[in-house]
Amino acid sequence: MRKLVLILAATATLQTAYAQRSNVESAAVYLRNLEMVDAKKAIDEAATHDDTKDDPKMWYYRTAIYDTILRNKAYSALVDNNTVEQFVLAAKGCVTSDTKKRYDWYCGSQAIIQAAFDAYNAGWTALQAKDYTKTIKFFEYVTATIPLDKDGQLKKNNLTERAIYDAIYRSAYVDQKYDIARTYSKKLIDMDYQSPIVYYINAETYLINGDTAKGLEVVELGRNRFPTDKDLINYELNIYLNQGKQSILLSKINEALTNNPDNATLNYVRGNIYDKYASECLSNARKAADEAEKADKKAKAEKVPANKTKFQNQAKNLRTKSDSLYKAMLTNANLAETNYKKTVELNPDNMDGYYALGALLNNYENVLLVNKMNAVTGATQAEYDKKYEVLRKQQLELLNKSLKYFNDALAIVETMPESDENLKAEKKRNTILIYESLKSLYANMNDEAKFMETKKKLDELE
Repeated sequence: MRKLVLILAATATLQTAYAQRSNVESAAVYLRNLEMVDAKKAIDEAATHDDTKDDPKMWYYRTAIYDTILRNKAYSALVDNNTVEQFVLAAKGCVTSDTKKRYDWYCGSQAIIQAAFDAYNAGWTALQAKDYTKTIKFFEYVTATIPLDKDGQLKKNNLTERAIYDAIYRSAYVDQKYDIARTYSKKLIDMDYQSPIVYYINAETYLINGDTAKGLEVVELGRNRFPTDKDLINYELNIYLNQGKQSILLSKINEALTNNPDNATLNYVRGNIYDKYASECLSNARKAADEAEKADKKAKAEKVPANKTKFQNQAKNLRTKSDSLYKAMLTNANLAETNYKKTVELNPDNMDGYYALGALLNNYENVLLVNKMNAVTGATQAEYDKKYEVLRKQQLELLNKSLKYFNDALAIVETMPESDENLKAEKKRNTILIYESLKSLYANMNDEAKFMETKKKLDELE
């Protein structure tokens, strides 16, 4: 009886295997007769069964069936969100399983190429829809098919690993899949990819995970590859600023300028470092002034003479500190101005240099004038007005100087090319940046007509 059971079990297994092989043959017949509903059903069943899932013949017919469905509008009802993916996987499965090259004429020479393009198009569509998970998935399918392109047809059509790696790491970074972004940006770095941003993104994936040392190592690698790229230099500067070690980068820039004093980018970056020093001094000066004011209030409210004296001394020390910081701010702002002026002298088309000069005057010297204007006192209104008007005149002269620099920057931006979407976007960003600054400037100048005109231009851009 036991022997009979074993025979029956073996027979059942053979029948199941035969049924699956029959499914492959049935799928072939259905395909020849263009009965695609039945063809798809039969091949889908064969693709999931252990007896046929690794069969090159099954993969060949699965590729052909999905290929037919995708290329013929008559079968559009059979197309769903998974159809392209199934075709790509089928083509890949056909090539990799077909060790005897029986189906190479189709799978290796045609289908795998079509699969790569289908995957790329699906990835690009997902990217436009900001579905970064799907973008990464389909672009990774492309990279998996490229090595299978024995005739290099994909490369001839500009579908290369570099282009796909670039799309993957950017998409992964936006989607906060930092491990994937790091992997593919590193592949590009190893391929000596001609783009500074790949170093920035790779470094950022380390910094996000708290590995500042590794991040700086990547930035340094990028700086050696692109020594005058201002974005990488500024990124390195910001890292050192966050660590309180900006003097390290300043030392590097000074050393570089010793050997190359007429480098506009390096002069701009040194100006930017002093600019950030000035901003830090301004922030701390304001904090000290606020704390001094609080100490003054405590002193006025205090009844105990010893405590009153203590708060008065605190206020005095804090005001001294604030004054010292304002002076340091002005010193650094002057150093930044010298470097920015050198930048535009060396490169008259440097929009960043002109914009920085305009912002510099508005951000620092104007602050000191506003402080003085707020501190004006007078025994009479006429005396007050006389003192105030002197300062107001100085302020308007300063703001007009700033205005000229912003307009110089705007004139350069207006000549920027718009030959592709990236250039158009860059031009628009710079235009908005300058208009925002001009709008603020006109408000400080009480020029309502110019303010409204600039606001209208901004509204049209946004």
